[in-house]
This record gives sequence, structure tokens and C-alpha cells, in this order.
Amino acid sequence: MEVDLDRSLDVLVVGGGVSGLTAAWRLHSSGYLVLLCHGSERFGGAITTEQSDEFLCEGGPNSFQRTTNLDELIASLGIEDQRCDADARLPRYVWWEGRLRAIPFNVSQFLRSDLLSWGGKTRFMRELLVPRLDDVNREETVSEFIYRRCGEEIHSRLFEPLISGIFAGDIGQLSASATLGRAVAAETNYGSILRSLWLSRERVRAGTTFCTFKEGMETLTNALGSSLGSRLWCERTLISLERIQAGWRAVVSYRGDLITIHARSVLLATPAMAAAELLAPLDDALYRSLASIYSPPIAVISLGYQTTQIPQPLEGFGHLIPRGQGLRTLGSIWNCSLFPHRAPSGWRQFTTFIGGTTDTASAGLSDQELITLAHQELQSVLGIQGTYRCLRVTRWQQGIPQYALGHLAKQKRVELRLERWPGLFLCGNYFGGISIGDCVNNALKQSSAIQAFLASPQIFLSAVAE
Repeated sequence: MEVDLDRSLDVLVVGGGVSGLTAAWRLHSSGYLVLLCHGSERFGGAITTEQSDEFLCEGGPNSFQRTTNLDELIASLGIEDQRCDADARLPRYVWWEGRLRAIPFNVSQFLRSDLLSWGGKTRFMRELLVPRLDDVNREETVSEFIYRRCGEEIHSRLFEPLISGIFAGDIGQLSASATLGRAVAAETNYGSILRSLWLSRERVRAGTTFCTFKEGMETLTNALGSSLGSRLWCERTLISLERIQAGWRAVVSYRGDLITIHARSVLLATPAMAAAELLAPLDDALYRSLASIYSPPIAVISLGYQTTQIPQPLEGFGHLIPRGQGLRTLGSIWNCSLFPHRAPSGWRQFTTFIGGTTDTASAGLSDQELITLAHQELQSVLGIQGTYRCLRVTRWQQGIPQYALGHLAKQKRVELRLERWPGLFLCGNYFGGISIGDCVNNALKQSSAIQAFLASPQIFLSAVAE
């Protein structure tokens, strides 16, 4: 079915990453007249899967954690049978003082851990006695919060590499309340992180289940795109947006032609900087808030090795490398330990990450320099012998958004500012969480807000006036 541009859309969605695709899918499934415009030929955003000579490589997220909304989405798309789960018991490692050391996830592992000294373990147990922060209005960095509550060893040996690996960020800059919301809430509500775990009957267990799909992460975004059919327009770039009486007028560029689209509401599901540039002519305050969200460059390097090149069997999720340990990479995923069919028989694949806030200079390295660096540090950490097979190098000039100090206040300012623009909505991993589960949750939340807006009396009266 072709899109009738003579008829005003209910919703124009801009941006074909997982956030925009999910919101458009929900609205389209609910019977609304929706069009999703995406600027490039390939949709899916940071989710990029590539098959190369029996190697299956990811250029962005390698896996996801299950959530209720994500499970329901996967089931609705009919791809539940394609999901595969990693063994939750697989250890995660930190490279500390020249050795790989397992991250403890239960009491027994904690007591036996060689990642922490007995002094560090004792200090962490004393977290129960650490008082709440006196100044409730003071916002702490992740570094300040963890150091104050848990001590130096948990700070430098565990959280610093975890945050570098997940956010590609600097724990001395990231906001604790925005990045570690549950831990901060535990202090506020229970006075202690450990007390919160005990009273809520939660237990630190051997990891969380990570999942992917047999044919890679693009299975999800491809299924979302297929469900939209002709409602998904690629190679259509939004170049201007204007508020009119009955909604919004958008101008889209397609191969040199300009297309005018009218919609009662608009959802911008682009990266923060792209949204900022689109909104600059409309609202300078929105532009400045969104443009100030920093996303550092990140490179993802996939390398293959024959099993005979690896001196010991590797069973685990992968390893993280704290800053100050003499290595430059952030860490590596051991793909073949997690999921099947990531490499041909007799081979192993490793995905290494370089860059982030603490190493922006890596953006200036050539592909070969990145490959050599990843290979040399895999040799140092895993003892790999011989040469490599380069599978893929993916560069993100703007990688993961950094939730720096003041991020939650900035989000509140943006939400208040949007009240001046009825029918305009924002969605993306720059607010509300960076994981795929977070993106899906927020996309569904925004689609519900759009439906409520379209059902409101104001929009009905505007349509009558038109």
C-alpha cells in the first residue's frame, strides 16, 4: 500500500534506529497513519550485522538483556524462535596487574575472588555502615558515589572498567543518579546498597542472561522494518520542520527532490545532535540542551583466530581493562563462548572496543592501526600466538551518549520546553537509558504519549479548523 501524501499523517517518525522502528511499529499496529523517514539506505541505527565467510560480526550491540516489553515485542514480531541465550553462569573478567581475574557475582565468588584484597572486601562489607549523603541536593559523579560507599578497590577494579566498557565513559564525569539510578535509589530508600539487596530479597547472582538472534542482532530491526512495509521510507532526509495550525509541515529530501509532508504529530527518534540541528530553527533552548549531550568516538574491531593459536580454552563473556593498566583497549567480547555460529569450525572470534571519553585520540588512528592495537592487546591478555584474520572494523564518530553531571536536570528542561510545541516528541538513547531494552521501553512510552495527544480535544479542534 502506497502512502497518500494528500492526506495528513497521524504521526511522522524521523529516524530508523530501534527506537524509531519500535515506536512506528506500535503506532502502526494500533491503527494510526504512520510514516517513518530515515536518511540513509540502511535502517537499524547502531544495530549492524555482517556475515563474512561463516563469521557473524556485529558492528554495534552484540547482545541484549531481556525485559518484559522486549520479550513481548519479539513475540509479536514472530521471531521468538530465533532468539538464543548465553549461559548466565559464564564469568566476566577484569585485567588487573597482568592477570585476568573473574568478577564475583555471589557470596562464594566474592570471598574467593583474587580481584579484591581482603582489605577491599572488608571495606565493601562496611558499606552497610556508610551514612547517606548529607546534602540531598548535591549530585555526585559515579566515581564519587562508588568511592564513598564502596571504597577504592571496588571503585578502581570493578566499576571503573564496567562503566568504561558499558558507557565508554569516564566515571569522574558521569552522573551517578543518571547512570546508576538503582544504586542511588537504594541509598536513598534503604541507606545502603547491600541492605537494599537483602531487604528486597534480591541476590547478586552469576550474571544476567544476555541474548541475541541466531542470524544476528539485525533480526530484530529487520523484522520491525518488514512489519512497516511501505510505511518505512529510507533515503529520505528531513531538512525542515514547521509548526502549523493543524500540526506540522515537514520537508523531506529524496534524491534531489523535495517532498512536503503534513502530520498531526512528529517523533524525532534520531541521535541527540541530529535532533538538535533539526530543532535549531524552531527553538534555540532545545538546540542547546540537545547539542550539549556528548557522544565520544568508538571503534569496534572484529578479529578471527584459529583455535590452535589460543593456548587455553576460553569460556566466558569477555574481559574489561581498567585505565591505568598499561593497555589502551576498553575490553573484548569472546563471541564464540557466548553464542553459536559466530565463527566457522576451528576458529574463534573476538570483538574489541577502542575509544570513548578517555581516549578520543583513537578516532585519529587508521583502520590498520586500530586492528594492530586490538591484535597486540589480545595477544597480551589471552596469549594468542600468530597472526589474525581481520573480519570487520566499524567506526562510530558519535558513539554512546554520556550522562554527565546535570543530565537528569537537562532532560527535565527539555521535557518542559517541549510543552511549547504540541505534537512534537523526542525519543533516543540520550535520555532514559542506552540499552536496547531501555530504547524499546522509551519508544513504547513515547508512542503511548502520542496516542494520548492524538486523542486529546485540542487535536480534534485543530483538525476541524483545518
